[in-house]
Amino acid sequence: TEWNKIKRVQGSQDRFLSLVGIEQVEKLIRELEGVDISTIFTSPLKRALTSAQMISFAMDNLPIVVRPNLSERNLGDFETRYVAEMEETYGSQWHLITPPNGESHDAFRSRILGEFKDVLEEYPDEKPLFVCHGWVIGVLDGVLPSVGEPRDGYDVKNATLYTYTLPTGFEVPTP
Repeated sequence: TEWNKIKRVQGSQDRFLSLVGIEQVEKLIRELEGVDISTIFTSPLKRALTSAQMISFAMDNLPIVVRPNLSERNLGDFETRYVAEMEETYGSQWHLITPPNGESHDAFRSRILGEFKDVLEEYPDEKPLFVCHGWVIGVLDGVLPSVGEPRDGYDVKNATLYTYTLPTGFEVPTP
């Protein structure tokens, strides 16, 4: 989104993809060629839903399931502020603070883990693609075995494929 470019805190703000965002999704679509996906699960926020729709169209209209609990963290009064302002005021770990009128990190983590677990239980035979948000990936990175280079889960790139392989018998931690 344009807010990504200017490093403005979005959280649950419902912003459209920018032209750069659309180009990033088009690049991701090329990377997804040959990946076995049966269903796309997405946040209802415009930036994720538009991405999911683009991917679906490019992959022979894969089904899309909108899951509201995949939405980005509600950052309350922190939303619309600039990242530099947040870091200056609260330090580099500002994302762990419960914002006024927002969702606590623990509540967010519980929501995401609960939703991920629900999807895996409701759709056990699917090969899912989750189209979601950076902090959602941050939560998943904290509990799921990822494939590839280790990373700081809260420092993710837009329109990037992050892959997790769930070992036999793996259970999503109870939120």
